[in-house]
Amino acid sequence: MSRGDNTISDPCSVGLSEYLRPVNWILSSGSGKNSIVVVISPYEANELLPIIRKSNTVRLHIYAPRVRSSMHSFSDLTFYTIPDSPENPWSAPAHVRTELNLFAGQLYFDNRKEYKKVCELLALTMAHPGAGHSEIDGFVPPAYRTGGSSPFARSRIPILKKLIELRQKGSGYHRTHMGQILNGNPLSERVAIEHGDLRLLRTTRTIS
Repeated sequence: MSRGDNTISDPCSVGLSEYLRPVNWILSSGSGKNSIVVVISPYEANELLPIIRKSNTVRLHIYAPRVRSSMHSFSDLTFYTIPDSPENPWSAPAHVRTELNLFAGQLYFDNRKEYKKVCELLALTMAHPGAGHSEIDGFVPPAYRTGGSSPFARSRIPILKKLIELRQKGSGYHRTHMGQILNGNPLSERVAIEHGDLRLLRTTRTIS
């Protein structure tokens, strides 16, 4: 998913297919706002490994998106790094985590801050209280935004839905955090945050 007004809005024209590779190997370089992150294939990781081990500027990370609430979070890319450099530790900046998790098909947020950051990036109604107008999928056009800025002038919800459906290979995801917000449903303010896991609370309806 790329930023800017010239990004493609039609999911069918992006070239997404059922052969989409899972995201497990990440190359990184730089630090902070100057961090560069590249997703590579297992073959590329294996071929580049001897060079990476000797490098002082490039790192290889193991990653997996959280597709279950009980999964460990790999978002900061610190779980396993080659080469390991305890004297010069590095973790993925917030903007890298957000975009990497969206591309990889992560379904659960680690905390409320990440949830709000995604809503702001995608220009969803949850990030723009009191907006005078929003589209049916929850996207708020630039002229009606009341909150933080977003680079998108058009909704990216359709392409994200297509991407997640392909990542999930037909498995349902509508009851997950991403499933909720991509269907225009904000996560309740009444949430439990346990060990860094943001969980949706069930609400009980009384039928009279």
